[in-house]
Amino acid sequence: MSEIPKLTESYNPNDIEKRLYPFWKNIKIGQPKGHGKPYAISLPPPNVTGALHLGHALQHTIMDTITRQKRAEGYNVLLQPGTDHAGIATQMVVERQLSAQGINKQDLGRDEMIEKIQAWKKTSGDRISQQMLEMGVSADWDNDRFTMDENFSQSVLHAFVTLYEQGYIYRGKRLVNWDTQLKTAVSDLEVVNEERQGQIWYIRYPLTQNPDQSITVATTRPETLLGDMAICVHPEDSRYSHLIGQTVTVPICNRNIPVIADDSVDPEFGTGCVKITPAHDFNDYEIGKRHQLEMLNILNDDGTLNDQCPSNYQNLDRFVARKQMIKELEAQGLLERVEPHTSALPVGDRSNTVLEPYLTDQWYVKMDGLAKEALQSLHNEELTFVPDNWRSNYQMWLDNIQDWCISRQLWWGHRIPAFYDSEGKIYVGLDEEAVRQKHNITGPLTQDEDVLDTWFSSALWPFATQSWPQDSQRLEQFYPNSLLVTGFDIIFFWVARMCMFGKHFTQKMPFPTVYVTGLIRDEFGQKMSKSKGNVLDPTDLIRGASLDELILKRTHGMMQPKMKEAAIKATRKSFPDGIEPHGTDALRFTLLALSTHTKDINFDLNKLRASRNFCNKIWNAARFLSQDSNPVSTYQSVITQALSHQIHLLIQECQIHMADYRFDRYATTIYEFFWHDFCDWQLELAKVSSKDAPHTERMGHLYQVFESIIVIMHPALPFITEALWQARHGEQDSITQQSMPTANNFTLNPEAFELFTALKTLISGIRNIRSELSISPKAKLSLYCSKDEQGLFKQFTPEIQKLAGIGDIITTEKMPSNVCAYVNSDIAVGIDLSGHIDITQEQQRLEKRIAKTQKELDKVALKTANPKYLEKAPQSLKEKDQAVAKKLKHDLDQLHQYLVTIQNL
Repeated sequence: MSEIPKLTESYNPNDIEKRLYPFWKNIKIGQPKGHGKPYAISLPPPNVTGALHLGHALQHTIMDTITRQKRAEGYNVLLQPGTDHAGIATQMVVERQLSAQGINKQDLGRDEMIEKIQAWKKTSGDRISQQMLEMGVSADWDNDRFTMDENFSQSVLHAFVTLYEQGYIYRGKRLVNWDTQLKTAVSDLEVVNEERQGQIWYIRYPLTQNPDQSITVATTRPETLLGDMAICVHPEDSRYSHLIGQTVTVPICNRNIPVIADDSVDPEFGTGCVKITPAHDFNDYEIGKRHQLEMLNILNDDGTLNDQCPSNYQNLDRFVARKQMIKELEAQGLLERVEPHTSALPVGDRSNTVLEPYLTDQWYVKMDGLAKEALQSLHNEELTFVPDNWRSNYQMWLDNIQDWCISRQLWWGHRIPAFYDSEGKIYVGLDEEAVRQKHNITGPLTQDEDVLDTWFSSALWPFATQSWPQDSQRLEQFYPNSLLVTGFDIIFFWVARMCMFGKHFTQKMPFPTVYVTGLIRDEFGQKMSKSKGNVLDPTDLIRGASLDELILKRTHGMMQPKMKEAAIKATRKSFPDGIEPHGTDALRFTLLALSTHTKDINFDLNKLRASRNFCNKIWNAARFLSQDSNPVSTYQSVITQALSHQIHLLIQECQIHMADYRFDRYATTIYEFFWHDFCDWQLELAKVSSKDAPHTERMGHLYQVFESIIVIMHPALPFITEALWQARHGEQDSITQQSMPTANNFTLNPEAFELFTALKTLISGIRNIRSELSISPKAKLSLYCSKDEQGLFKQFTPEIQKLAGIGDIITTEKMPSNVCAYVNSDIAVGIDLSGHIDITQEQQRLEKRIAKTQKELDKVALKTANPKYLEKAPQSLKEKDQAVAKKLKHDLDQLHQYLVTIQNL
């Protein structure tokens, strides 16, 4: 046998990872292959707006861990990669870049602007793909997709035309949320309602027939009075019932409007009178439809007042017009009073601009029928959520769904395939030629200028990536997907729409299970933001970053000096020494360990350091085993049989945790086994000379087992396990080609495991006595044991002597008085303490420890006996407190036992 290659002395993840991710891409580990059962996950396509953040790293780690596990189990796996064009967000990024150069998109024109965005898309898309590779994402890179590539775009157009022909898509004039900065409609789901301090103005509307009398209306948006079409009161409000049917004069514009009655008016709010502006308020819009009021639009698309307003207000910004209007109302004596008022203002999540309800022609999808299909699948258990509580959120949104506005007034996106003739008649088809042929049109046609909402194309992602609507082997194999991994913040945006479109177009739900990840916050539970200086970039955590690099990155693009200064200060406080490198595996393992079924995940750098230490532990274990081992070994003993038993259980536990999507427990199981069971015991025991077999045989067996262990750990820790595998088998071999060990590969042996557990218990107990009584580690202790323990000592004498620091082992009928008895399970032994301790000093120390432990136990007992605690404390807290009390009682008993022994010396 050839000599085992020596591993480098220190673990250097950067060197390993730089070599391995291109190696995996070159050997196409992500390409579906084999004849196993298909298993597919579609990566949620990141937006091409920049780089990936820690949330992406979390989801990608989970998905890659699952798919690597499934590949090793023999499944034919697809991890589908790709990116999203992200209409509004990406166009905004490029517009800001151009603006910094003094360039306006209008000066460029549509075609040249799209070229600029496409250039940015390539830069951002390439960076995103590189980041995924660096994270070890083993996707099918040969089928990398983009939502605006040619094939995918054809799928989008096909979906639009089909829905239009089926009567689901229509064009109509309705009220939408309008972004005056971006000059486009935005989805209701993209509206952030921000509490802001403002004012409420009380304005008098004179009665038309009796101008000396008036109705006072309270409003938070006085500028919209120019679009008022009625004053509305509750029909049973006796204060105003005599005015119903009369008219009042709208101040400033001097239009006469009716006083109407509607049950929706709250008589207790304001004055009980409501101004109705149907074209600029969603509630007013519904009242206006019920009462057949005119919909008068007073705004231009940029938020200025239009030509429906008095000439001195035309082209003024809405908020400038408000100030001018207040002055004019005061001058006319029509402003009764002004009060401070806090209200929720609708703000666009992209532009941070106050949105305006705006009456405009848009394209819509009728949602009732589509939602009904998706809900039926939910009730039929065709779709499950993990954790299950997200099911109710999904159902609530579908139960209350509104028609979806799918048109956006942008240049970047899928242009709506609708064409208008010279008379304004609409034709819909895949392209202009298809429309002309179908309808026999020879005259001019003009395509609609709008593009589709990004979420329309994203809703097709699970099947359009597989060449739908064409039949293909990939579509047959990998649709429906096996699982979706996503965040709770896009359940409505994306998950529900994929389910509706998937069920409608393919008659199948796109996936049976949705695993919902939490939101990553900093270690204090705060949301990560640049201004707080707590943003963590995955690349910085992997490769490391100096303080100067972090400051430069966190302040990039900041225009406001105060915000920049705050970001610098916060960054210096959070990361005074920068961030040291940890490697991809450490980051992946940390993210898995934090993946509990909770809404929020607090990221802690200390956990990342612990994961880095874990990788070091694995590397050092490999170095130790490669020093002096026989590559082929049949060595067997009680210890190796116990190890086989443990690995059998390890594999079973990992399978259970993966099936339950408890990645935190999966990571903990791996960590506890390798660090404590394998390294702390198996490797330490291997250092003890064995009479049963040559040392190299024993080490060789451990290395064989170690290779199985790194295959088990590979899905979570791909880089270090691949590097260790290749150090043994050569750089052209790959651990990714190995089958996952099954529990049946490792024999259960409860008897050997019980005996091994007794050995560990004994050694740990002796070490505890040494520690508790401050006995020097170098001191060789005499050990007394009863005849019943002779079998254990006879089998493991060298191990006990070496690992517990024992000299003589003496069999006795009765423990001498000068020994410290250690009793645990059925093991009874005693340690001769003569000459090893200061009796007076140890007695005083133990008495203090006993008093302190008793005080802690009393405190827990008092807390848990409180009636309010018993009634209201969550079960998880009760279980935690019970465990604390149990440990304190055990410690107290042990301390009392030590004290009694010392007092008898």
